[in-house]
Amino acid sequence: MPLPTRLSFLKKSYSIKTTSYVIMPNHVHCILFFPPDYCELSKIVANGKRFITFEIIKRLKKKQSHKVLMQLQEGLSVKQLEKGQHHKVFEESFDTKSIYHREFLIQKITYMHFNPVRGKWKLVEYWEDYEHSSAKFYVKNIVEGVCSDTLRRTI
Repeated sequence: MPLPTRLSFLKKSYSIKTTSYVIMPNHVHCILFFPPDYCELSKIVANGKRFITFEIIKRLKKKQSHKVLMQLQEGLSVKQLEKGQHHKVFEESFDTKSIYHREFLIQKITYMHFNPVRGKWKLVEYWEDYEHSSAKFYVKNIVEGVCSDTLRRTI
């Protein structure tokens, strides 16, 4: 299940709403609003990684990207091999920051959306043109793949 579809699934299943996201070549940023009584972030992240890994491996096999598949196998530890894991796509840990103020929210959204145009990546010239991002909503009011009502109410 691609990330935008997974984010829509989170909204329907758990009332977790997406504010913004950016999918980079080696990491993902997303800002999610959780219901006040929901506190299983690690479970959501673990399941998300599992579903995204499945989709990535499926696509790599379809493209016959044997070299990449081998690299993902070489990243496994002995313990992971013993558990029956075949590929390692994601790091074990993830970083979270709680957002309580509008200024911090805007800072994080801006940082995320500028990721594809800065530093070592420079994937596009304009951040709103990056295909794997919610940035186009904030500049062009175009929503693709995520729940538009959540984005529209955020800013």
